[in-house]
Amino acid sequence: MLHQITWQQYLLLVTVALLIYYLIIWFRYYRKDPSRAAARSPAQQPTPASEQEPRHNDGLLGRPADDYGASTVDSEELIFGPGEEELEAFPDDEDPDDEEEADRHAAVVTPPVQVSGRTDNDELLQGDMADLLEDIKLVFYFIKKHKPADRPGLVSRMAKKVELYPRVLESELLELVLEDICDKALSELGFQIDPAEIQEAIIYNRDSYQAGPFSKKGKW
Repeated sequence: MLHQITWQQYLLLVTVALLIYYLIIWFRYYRKDPSRAAARSPAQQPTPASEQEPRHNDGLLGRPADDYGASTVDSEELIFGPGEEELEAFPDDEDPDDEEEADRHAAVVTPPVQVSGRTDNDELLQGDMADLLEDIKLVFYFIKKHKPADRPGLVSRMAKKVELYPRVLESELLELVLEDICDKALSELGFQIDPAEIQEAIIYNRDSYQAGPFSKKGKW
């Protein structure tokens, strides 16, 4: 049967079928409102990509989360340097740290003004005092260990040790040194010694040295 249909008949059949199809559509959707078909606007063209709002490519999984404790700010929100209130607190031509820095620099760099090398003499005197006190400790250690009953020997040895430090002899510290010797002699050895006894021993030793007052050192 199909072999008996010609192309002319086939095309006619297709045309009739399409006509019936469109008639059915028209009757179903546009029969009650014929103006609806005429009012149909052509298909809207998609907006070019250049006119659309930019979209951030956040990837398949979306935008990554910020680190814990971190915040994101715009470049306009960043502020470097002191604020306006801090700038108004100081004059424009002065640095608030200049005066303090200058005073500190002067205190460190500028040495104190002394007359005739007094600073050097004071430092030497302090050094002599420290050495003399160490020598006094050694004398007490020697007497306690070897001659605990030798009171005259203690006075003589102390006088010789003091003579080795002429700066102490000529200073006001001599009286304090002699009083300290007497106090330790009483507390450690039980010897009652007066500071005048040590001073007399120093004078005696001076008179005994023919070559000079401090040219010889005392011996143990």
